[in-house]
Amino acid sequence: MKKQGSLLVALTAGCVALFAACVPAPVPTTTTTVAPVDCTVRGDYADLHGCDLSGADLVGASLPRANLSGANLTGADLSGADLRYANLTNANLTNATLSGAIVNEADLTNANLTNANLASANVYYADLTNADLTDANLFNAYLTGSTLTGVTWLNTTCPTGIAQNTECPTESGTG
Repeated sequence: MKKQGSLLVALTAGCVALFAACVPAPVPTTTTTVAPVDCTVRGDYADLHGCDLSGADLVGASLPRANLSGANLTGADLSGADLRYANLTNANLTNATLSGAIVNEADLTNANLTNANLASANVYYADLTNADLTDANLFNAYLTGSTLTGVTWLNTTCPTGIAQNTECPTESGTG
């Protein structure tokens, strides 16, 4: 009986050790912290998403392919800025000045351009789907090839210089 008891204890201990080895080792928990966006960066592919750039002086800024999605550009001066291929989805450009800016092929989906000045801006082939152009000034702006689906046109000064509440022609026709 003594031998059987020892054998039983040895077998039990072996089984416990065997099953303990099958339990996965605890995985240390880690958290990743997303680095904050540097809202002072400029240049190609600048990541400025969600930045508060309200009232910023960005005259002639070079921001091609920049990510400005969700950025607050209220009252910012972007005159002559290079915004080619920029991502401006859901950006707030209320009262912003973009006169003479190059906004070709930029994505302005759901952008708020209320009372924005885009006089003489080049906005060729840009996506303005669901953008708000209430009281915006598009005099002499070029919108050729731009997507204008769902745009809010309310007292918008068109490229022709005429304010209207319906879709504007894409060019002034004045050459």
